[in-house]
Amino acid sequence: MGNKFRGEALATINGLQMVMVMDFNAMCDMEEATGRTMEEVLTDFEQRRILSKDLRAMAFAMLHERQPKLRLRDVGTLIGEDMDGVMDGCIKAIEAAFPPAAELPKTVQELAGGASAGNPPAAQG
Repeated sequence: MGNKFRGEALATINGLQMVMVMDFNAMCDMEEATGRTMEEVLTDFEQRRILSKDLRAMAFAMLHERQPKLRLRDVGTLIGEDMDGVMDGCIKAIEAAFPPAAELPKTVQELAGGASAGNPPAAQG
């Protein structure tokens, strides 16, 4: 099972259950493989205009942590056989890594509430 607070999500791809992880390492791997920022790749993904090689790099980066024996070309084969499953898994992992503020633990919400929210009173002003 995936851990949504660690950017993990369970995906069913070509009938197989796999965990996809969108963590800092996956983000770095994706940027390194694509030569683009994570924001650029995710924006293209969200708008359904992602390059095939970027989708493969993104899916590989998310799958590799928990399925280390998968090769880049294996991920390309998975995409060719079940693009919907891969896309759904990517969406779930991205949503787990970047949840809406309402889904964050309360302490994180408080810290995200403003620049001074987590500072002691003496430091606020």
